[in-house]
Amino acid sequence: MRKRMFHSWWLLLFMWVLAGCNADQREGFLFKGEGDNWQTEIYTGQTTESPEKGKDSYMHVKFKGSHPKEVKELMYEAEAEEGAFSAGDIVLDEQGEESLSAEGIKQIGASAADQLTVTISWVEQGKEQQEVIVLEKQAAPD
Repeated sequence: MRKRMFHSWWLLLFMWVLAGCNADQREGFLFKGEGDNWQTEIYTGQTTESPEKGKDSYMHVKFKGSHPKEVKELMYEAEAEEGAFSAGDIVLDEQGEESLSAEGIKQIGASAADQLTVTISWVEQGKEQQEVIVLEKQAAPD
């Protein structure tokens, strides 16, 4: 009887430790979408702080046009039911891409939504343009 109770105690303790470890490793959400001019990806990051590289929140934008150097005054706004974040004065690299990190991304990290809406505004060849992209929730990256 004592032996059975001893094993039960250790089993309960082990399950409690495992539950605590899983709570600390909750993943964020990955959203991807594409429009006529842009590909966009947002990862909301882990819901708890982690020193692991690659687990921080980010937003990645890629211009699909052939002249990324002509893109000026690039701004975006991402919206979900729980909040929104935005940034401006973004400069693309030579391949027409930029990865951004923003504290505001974590504000929507607990989102139960299956979609985010991203509005991208820019000036190209002196003409103001805007594109609205709906990002769909994907499986979180490993």
